[in-house]
Amino acid sequence: MEDYEVELTQHEVTFLSDSLSIFTQGPSPESRAYPDLLLKMGAAFLEMGPSKLISCVALSRDELWMIREVAKSSVSVGPERVGLNLLTKAYKGLRRLHAEAPLHAVIAELGEKVDGTDAPTSEDCRSKLKEWAAKEV
Repeated sequence: MEDYEVELTQHEVTFLSDSLSIFTQGPSPESRAYPDLLLKMGAAFLEMGPSKLISCVALSRDELWMIREVAKSSVSVGPERVGLNLLTKAYKGLRRLHAEAPLHAVIAELGEKVDGTDAPTSEDCRSKLKEWAAKEV
């Protein structure tokens, strides 16, 4: 599964760390997204220390959905609109990951039909993507 790189501020990391609970269940019973997300926030918090203001964190689709769940657009910390910023970052990541999903399906389908010496052309990909989109409608 793909991850999406997000730059988080100290306030955003602290807000997420405070808002998530390790005992809250993720999107499915087998999901470990909450503990994993808490570990990532803890690592980002420690990496920042007192002087670094931004940390880059790779987030999964489940983790982005969880951020979307806890981030309330009205939350501000000082002048920083933490909730709105987190919602924006979560939605950008989800849009990117969901937009790439059809492309991965097309590439997988083309990969089954092409031998090891021929790579699909961009025209092949466009054609297959159009076919795939037509099936979805």
